[in-house]
Amino acid sequence: MFGNQQQLDLSSLSYPMLPLRYGTEFCYITLTDGRFTADTVQLRNNQTLGKYINYSELTEESHQRWLAGQLERDDALNFAVVGKQKFSGTVSLYNIKHGDSCEFGRMMMPDDGRRIFALAAEMLCMSFAFEILRIRTLYCVVVEGNDKVLQFHLEIGWRIDQHYERYETVNDSRVHLIGLSMDRDEWPQCFARIRPLAKRLLAPAPPRAS
Repeated sequence: MFGNQQQLDLSSLSYPMLPLRYGTEFCYITLTDGRFTADTVQLRNNQTLGKYINYSELTEESHQRWLAGQLERDDALNFAVVGKQKFSGTVSLYNIKHGDSCEFGRMMMPDDGRRIFALAAEMLCMSFAFEILRIRTLYCVVVEGNDKVLQFHLEIGWRIDQHYERYETVNDSRVHLIGLSMDRDEWPQCFARIRPLAKRLLAPAPPRAS
């Protein structure tokens, strides 16, 4: 489909969904399209970053097909993370049950300094889920053994929730996925806790005049 056509471009009005952007000029999430295909494929094909996902070589054409299919869904939003005007990773909200719940995941960021925007990207997705989609419960899973990411989530304010616990096969191995969740009435307290740091990532102070 995409081999002989231009890359998927939401701004071209070929799709009813437009290139939504949420955040600040310094850091934002935006619905992903062909602008970010090459960066996404390069990121996804880095095996050192894909330890906790099912790895398979991704091509730009297969990614474009996947994106086109995702745009037909009413239960998924796939974002690119942009920090300091540079592609800084991917993140998604999916399994969306409008007004009820959705899952946060597919977060991957290059390990080259751009991961500094991880907290900002997660906060933006949480804000979008609670304030824009108006969902009641946001949940996610973390592979058992991925202690750094699990601790990161717990420090933000997620809580372990066995309701979302599950087992899946990742790279031919059966793995335990630890479930975490946050309810809408917990979000204000979580936001208050992370706001000072997130503000420095989303709206850094201008440099002082010399």
